[in-house]
Amino acid sequence: MFRFLAAVGLLGSLSAAFAQTVRPPAPVVPAEPLPPLTMPAEALVQSMPNGTVVSQPLQPGAVELVPSKPGVLDPSKLPPDEPLRVIETGPDRTKPFGRSWDSAEVLLWWTKPQTLPPLVTTSPIGLPTLGGPNTSVLFGGRSQDPPGSAGGRFVLGWSLGAGERAGYEFGYSFLGTNTTTAPFRGGGNWRGPTFGIPLVNPYTGAEDTVLVSTTLQQGSIVVNQSVRVQGWELTGLVNLYNSPKLKVHALTGYRYFMANEGVRIDTQSAFDPEVLIAANAVPNMFPQPVRFRTASADQFDAHNRFHGGQLGLRSEWGWNGFFVQADTKVSLGRTVEVVRVSGQTVSVADTLGGPSVSYFAGGVFGQGTNGGRFSRSAFAVLPEANVRVGFLLGERSRVFVGYQFLYLSHAVRAGDQIDRTVDLTQLQPPNPAATMLPFTRPAMPFDRGDFWAQGLSFGLEWRY
Repeated sequence: MFRFLAAVGLLGSLSAAFAQTVRPPAPVVPAEPLPPLTMPAEALVQSMPNGTVVSQPLQPGAVELVPSKPGVLDPSKLPPDEPLRVIETGPDRTKPFGRSWDSAEVLLWWTKPQTLPPLVTTSPIGLPTLGGPNTSVLFGGRSQDPPGSAGGRFVLGWSLGAGERAGYEFGYSFLGTNTTTAPFRGGGNWRGPTFGIPLVNPYTGAEDTVLVSTTLQQGSIVVNQSVRVQGWELTGLVNLYNSPKLKVHALTGYRYFMANEGVRIDTQSAFDPEVLIAANAVPNMFPQPVRFRTASADQFDAHNRFHGGQLGLRSEWGWNGFFVQADTKVSLGRTVEVVRVSGQTVSVADTLGGPSVSYFAGGVFGQGTNGGRFSRSAFAVLPEANVRVGFLLGERSRVFVGYQFLYLSHAVRAGDQIDRTVDLTQLQPPNPAATMLPFTRPAMPFDRGDFWAQGLSFGLEWRY
């Protein structure tokens, strides 16, 4: 059966091939000429999908660009490129510090009063000797409270590294020189008060007085006190703890602090017989009236310079735009203490032949035995506490009010260097015929004490 089917298939294939071979060929039809190829002018401009021209076919001669179709963007009409604008933002509050920070404060501070010995006494009857029954102390003998001093403080700070977890800052603070004046004037008539400067006579040990104004002479005593404070510090900061509401930083650095004080005592006396004679206060007993004038000045200066290393801690709490910041620091170092004492007296006698002037190298409390410059140094501790309360103003700034207290354990005070035991014979011309003991008083005690300053601050801080 299989062989039969194969023979039938072979026979069919031979028949089809024979029929195709013997078929007559088809007649040939001549080809018609094609029309010339033309390209519309619009096709000369090729565009990308957004309409921007990318190429143009090469043709002999100059080829004029064909305007773009309506709706196709013309490159010549594109707006010029604008420079990139950097959008600035405020400091990242999640980081411990900003990139940098600045602050400025106005200070209103008070310093520790200094104790002065009795410097001005008065008495309606008799000499104004200290301890007398009619003597009153007008100035000195207790602590003199100076008024508040105005000043300022400025801080510049920078962060280290992109994480802003460490930084450093430089701060400078000062109090302007605060001078208080206590003037006392009178005398020259029978009703005028009697003023004097009390002191101790070194030969008797009893109280004595330098008369400045009496019924026969006009006089004045002016006591000036001054104080000036300034300092700077370079501090490194390292963050110890950071959260949205609490930040704690460790502080370390170098501290400089300066406190200067001064006491000056000026006296003037004038004895003018002509004025008293014209007022019928005294009889005319002077054939040639002579006017005497005397002026003296004593200056006591105390300078304290502290240098030392500093350690501390800064904590800051914040919520809803308000914040509380507390700084506690302690500095250990040395205080260089310098005391300067000087005095001078000028005496003028106005005569018909002209004034006669005499100079003496000494005042009342500043004599040759204690005049000059004296210096010592001592180990000292300077702790400080500072608290601020404020609120944010926008992203970069905040305002605050604060309180600060600092204390210097070793310091010299100007009022403590005044020795009331005074040998006034130092002002008299030397007498070779007289046997004089060596002058020993007034002495330079170089007494030490302490110093503190405290007060309020009002400030503004910027962070970047």
